[in-house]
Amino acid sequence: MSQPLSHYLVNSSFETFVYRSGVNLKASYKAYEVLLRQGVRFIDMDIWDGDSDEGPLIPCVCKKGGLGAAVEKLKLDKVLQTIHENAFESSEYPVIISLNVQCDLENQKATARLFNEIFRENLLTEQVDPDEEELPS
Repeated sequence: MSQPLSHYLVNSSFETFVYRSGVNLKASYKAYEVLLRQGVRFIDMDIWDGDSDEGPLIPCVCKKGGLGAAVEKLKLDKVLQTIHENAFESSEYPVIISLNVQCDLENQKATARLFNEIFRENLLTEQVDPDEEELPS
């Protein structure tokens, strides 16, 4: 990339967790793999309170349906691992993840921990340059 990020059109995906198989729609980790391999660089993710049934607390990725009922939950750790494994298979450009956080503080902390553990050095955690007047390239 030789231009600031704002000079590019970004291949985006909304409701990324939904995998279309024929006429059926189903929440699936495979959706993340397929879309990233097709060059998607922007992913939309809704994070909700998860479970700690067998070990550490793991928030979930899903949409809420009528009356707040969850529609097919995906475990956040598996979603992030799928993104990590497939993010750069077809493109060297960065992946932007937009988070719609709908969970309590404990699940927010678990979300931050998972992002750091899974993405490690691939996660931008510091301001690139405080004096920069354009988005980085």
